[in-house]
Amino acid sequence: MSSSVLQQRLTELQEGRLVERDTEEGYRLTALGRGASDELRGLHRWSEHWAA
Repeated sequence: MSSSVLQQRLTELQEGRLVERDTEEGYRLTALGRGASDELRGLHRWSEHWAA
């Protein structure tokens, strides 16, 4: 992935309030992003079970 595409995706995630800038580590998930991640993990587990 090019740096310009990565920057665009990070900007979109920030605008969606899923990630925020962290001065020490770069970016981190917000509370909203963590909630979305938890839900997506559940969907991933379901899809792997379904695919089996």
